[in-house]
This record gives sequence, structure tokens and C-alpha cells, in this order.
Amino acid sequence: VRKASRDLAKKYSVNFALGDRMQFRDLMYDFKIKAHDSEFDDKFPFTVVFEDEWSKYVMTETFSEENYRDFLHKHERREIKMYVKSEEDPVNSPEEPITILTANNFDEYVNSGSDLFIKFYAPWCGHCRRLAPYYEKMADMLLPSKPDLLISKMDIDANDLPPGFEVQGVPTMYFIPKGGKPEKYVGSREPLEMIKWLEEHATVKPKMKSVSELNIDADVMAEARKRAEEAANEAMEEAEEENDADIVDADTANETGNAKDEL
Repeated sequence: VRKASRDLAKKYSVNFALGDRMQFRDLMYDFKIKAHDSEFDDKFPFTVVFEDEWSKYVMTETFSEENYRDFLHKHERREIKMYVKSEEDPVNSPEEPITILTANNFDEYVNSGSDLFIKFYAPWCGHCRRLAPYYEKMADMLLPSKPDLLISKMDIDANDLPPGFEVQGVPTMYFIPKGGKPEKYVGSREPLEMIKWLEEHATVKPKMKSVSELNIDADVMAEARKRAEEAANEAMEEAEEENDADIVDADTANETGNAKDEL
């Protein structure tokens, strides 16, 4: 790898760098690779060109000096498709209150001619778990507004964040009016308050279910919140355990490497 990089650096206007797979294991997750798992050994050496934070081009062929040269040559000629991390596209039903967005289908829904309300979330996030029953209730109440208004969500752990959206923490919500620019939502997270906000900003006045269905039973919401709290705590504990396991794996790998060096 070093020799090929030195030789190719003379020809291509690219900065070459080498990194340890364990030190960059968080980055590897962006490419759906678990650096500490031997199951992914055949993915290394892993080669990627970063043009900026969003533009990534991955070499998919088995590493060899010939393939390395061919990859850079194709990149220079813009013959390689940009890598985008995305979930498999779901089948979004008109009967479902929440539309699932992925990196692959995001532009399709933004350009669908509908207003789009988006929740960016992560499965491990406790705040996201606590918001979930309220967001789902709001989406269900606004179901008659489809297709003029789509209530949606996007898992930012499983998908690359679309350019132009500032998400420094989750959950973060945005509203995109039909043909308009994204606007970050910073209001209340109570279902009726979110609906009131959408009534003021939607291009077509939202339609709701019948008046009787709008009566949110306090006991039902309290029970939903309790379940969400429990799920959030479980998710946070699982995330901490997984993080601890990664640290142990990394320490073990470093100790093994040090032992080999001493030998």
C-alpha cells in the first residue's frame, strides 16, 4: 500500500494517508464495516477518496496495485459513483402515518410535490425514544393530510445526512414546504402544538381526524411515555455496553500488536 501510494502520489493530485483500522473504527461504521470483527477482514485494506465531508468514493475491488491505479484513474475521470450510506428503501404505504426516509429516497420525497415534516433521529438516543409516541400520535392525527403533507423520519445512524441540514444533536426536526427551503423546527413537541405550527406553515391547510379522535387520553399518553422511557433507558444501556465492548476489543488488539512487536 505504501509503495503504491508513493508512486501514485507523483501522478494524481490527491493527498495520500494510511490509518489503523481500529483507530478509525467509528469512521468504518459509516461504511457498514465493523473494524474489530474478523468477519470484515476481507474489506481491508479499505480505500476511499474524500473530496469533502459529503463526497466519498469507495474502491470496491480487491486491493492490488493495478486495481488501486485503475480506481484513481476512474475517479479522476468521474467514472465512479459517489458512495452514500443508506438503508434499504422501505415500502411506504399511504395508510401508514409516518413515511420512512433513507438517503436513497430522500430527494424523491423532497421533490414529490408534498410538504415534508422530518424527524432526524438515532435508535440509541433516549430523547428520541421519549419523543416517539408523541410524534407517532401527531402523525396519526394528520393522516388525512396525506399526500399534501407527509410526516416522516430518518435514522441518521443508518443513512448519510443529506447536504444542507444542520443536525448537531438528535432528535432534530425540519419542515420543507413544497418547492421551498428547509426550516428547522424548534417548537413544542406536544402533538397538538406541532399540529398548530404546521397549520401556520403548511402550503395546504392540514386535515385531521374527527374531533372525537383528537381527544388524547391522558392515561394512554402517560402509559406510552412510560414505555418510551423504559425503551430509552434500555437503548442507552445497550449503547454503553456496546461501546465498552469496542474499547475492550481495541485494547485487546493493541496489546496483541504490542506483543507481536516485542517478539
